[in-house]
Amino acid sequence: MRATLALFLLLSAVAAAGSEMACGTSPEWTEWLRGLGEWSAARAREVAAKGAAAPTASRRDDVFLVRADDTNAPFHRPFDLQGRTLVFERQGGDGFSVSNVPLEWDAELGSQVELGPSVGETHAVVTLGFDFPFFEGTRRRLYVTGYNAIYFEPPRLSWVRQYGDLDLVTEPQPVIAPLLSTLRSRLTPVPEIYVRKDANSAAVTWVAPDRYTLRATIDRSGDIRFSYHTVASRPAAGSIVVTSGLEPWRSRRTTIASQSDPAGDAAAGVPVGVGAMLDLTNVTVVRVDGLDLYEVRIRTRTAFNPDSLGSNDTVQFDARFGSQMIRYTRYAGGRERYTLPVWGGNDTSSAARVEGEEVVLSFLREHVGTSSSPLTVWTYRNGSRVDMTDSFTISLPASEKSVRTDFSAASQTLVDRPIAEAFTTPVLSVYRVWEQIKEADPSLNDEAIDGVAIYQNFLTDLVTFAGAYSTGGNAGVSGLYEGDQHAVAQPRVPALMHMNTLGYGHNSTSRGASRVVLHEIGHRWLMFVSLLENGLRTRKLNPVSPHPAQYVDTRAAFKVFTDSDTSVMGGGWFTDNGDGTFSTAGYGPYGYSWLDLYLMGLADESEVPSMYYIDDSDPQLGGEYYAPANQTFRGRRNDFTVGQIIGATGARKPAFPATQRNFRVVFVLVVDPDREPAAGDLERIEEYRQLLQRDFPVATGGRGDVVTALTPPPPAPRRRAGPK
Repeated sequence: MRATLALFLLLSAVAAAGSEMACGTSPEWTEWLRGLGEWSAARAREVAAKGAAAPTASRRDDVFLVRADDTNAPFHRPFDLQGRTLVFERQGGDGFSVSNVPLEWDAELGSQVELGPSVGETHAVVTLGFDFPFFEGTRRRLYVTGYNAIYFEPPRLSWVRQYGDLDLVTEPQPVIAPLLSTLRSRLTPVPEIYVRKDANSAAVTWVAPDRYTLRATIDRSGDIRFSYHTVASRPAAGSIVVTSGLEPWRSRRTTIASQSDPAGDAAAGVPVGVGAMLDLTNVTVVRVDGLDLYEVRIRTRTAFNPDSLGSNDTVQFDARFGSQMIRYTRYAGGRERYTLPVWGGNDTSSAARVEGEEVVLSFLREHVGTSSSPLTVWTYRNGSRVDMTDSFTISLPASEKSVRTDFSAASQTLVDRPIAEAFTTPVLSVYRVWEQIKEADPSLNDEAIDGVAIYQNFLTDLVTFAGAYSTGGNAGVSGLYEGDQHAVAQPRVPALMHMNTLGYGHNSTSRGASRVVLHEIGHRWLMFVSLLENGLRTRKLNPVSPHPAQYVDTRAAFKVFTDSDTSVMGGGWFTDNGDGTFSTAGYGPYGYSWLDLYLMGLADESEVPSMYYIDDSDPQLGGEYYAPANQTFRGRRNDFTVGQIIGATGARKPAFPATQRNFRVVFVLVVDPDREPAAGDLERIEEYRQLLQRDFPVATGGRGDVVTALTPPPPAPRRRAGPK
């Protein structure tokens, strides 16, 4: 289960600038982004209806500046307890009174503890010298993790990107956490952990140098203290939560609406057992304890049992509220993924679960962004629909009773209710940013622009799962993927490119910044093709995502930085040693291959040389991104030609030389709502703009060029040009 998450993981080396991070580009992600764009547009209309000022976008030389707000960057909730202590005083067995007071801190840390291996989350076991009363029970054993949390039972492994309010309020494990983080949101090596204890109290201190120093203290009275000595702008996200996982409020539900569906109407051709588990019989929407927390509770003909899935089965439960989709996907082998509107996707989210006879999909009202909408529920197996309900209308009542606690309050009583607050990095709505740009400058439109490169001077949730992504848009071209003949007749749409934070990760060096922007604009055409082998269409070249596999030889057509440059999209430069082994060159994913240039419309098919990939590699090469540098692999060479790609995918239309050669990309800086852009921010984005203008012509051998200036260039043919 866990190994399959490699596509989404930030490597632990994320703490080092320039580290390898995955590209988030995929058709599924683009679909979700469109939904986010619709949510943002609706939110903008709500703001305008209240008479608020129109969203602002301004020009600074050749860059657009857009102020982050709730329409284009929802969930911007920075940590606000630096230098404070939260005092939780036990109130019976179901809550606390909480006070926010000046920092209480002493320098005595106690003894350092080490995290040991575990089936779940790595942790250190600490035995108390007293019985600690916690909700309705007492505890003597603590399980302390490197994610700033204390559990009271062995913690489960979590692949959540960043904890949001929904994740906290549905947390099933008893936990006390002053700043709960994850592998993806911590963005720092494992902190040092110290424990100091006596007969009356125990204090756990987490120290991540230059990032944070914080402490949780528990007392034999049942009182708790969270002290925040230092919390820098990173970790990217963290949460406060105190829960038993079994509070009575969780089971108090009010039915909003319910819809039955006939049993036995599932699609034919589905294995009997799986078909019964996906044959819908009832859907009920409930509200939990008068909160802004809701559940879609789905019943099927037989209880859903993930262990009964076939070895290659992927099943899906979709609940669509108007234009917003909630999706729970379960894979054979145990992996599960829950995708919410606006918030995005998480693995191992407690917000989606199998509970007795029902599949439960939890959500907050803010996720669907509407009070009333039609709801339809579908089930799928391996991408094919199995069953669906009739649409029925759901009205979600507004509530002042939020799942979210505001711990900045001086004092409050939290009894028989959620005790949690998520401090989160925002989710960037690239479609909303582009709409704001077009509102500011009506001369810009979808037809005229090929790409929109969107940077920020603050962290967004992108840092928890990828280095950048592109929507691809529509270049008005076919022959890029199977069945795309309609693209030629469809309106042109630019690639909207989330380019991450200035100076972060790839953007910390000129070569890295050049590579990632060439990569993301490359997704306008690349790399979705199929390959025809022995009469069968395969995805051998890109089996995991729209990136060439590591085992594909993708040497660059033209040198950009090194003599062994390879495609910015993935693959490697291999030398066939003639003895069944192949050696890679140094790191150099800075250019475009001849196949890339053909698909981009910058080369004729006759110019694309025969290529090859390595089958059954040993050590095994991955299914995406870049081959390890300066290593030797054993394997079997498989040659292929561009003709095999054309046979599987179709010929590119329009074809070289009657193709577009001159491209236009707009550069945008989304600005932190809490601070103005510094001079260094503007210098950085200007550098990135110049890099694309300089390196794109080099990578294409002078066959293409990119204009990034906002002053329109002199009129010139955009879609047709003679060969260069």
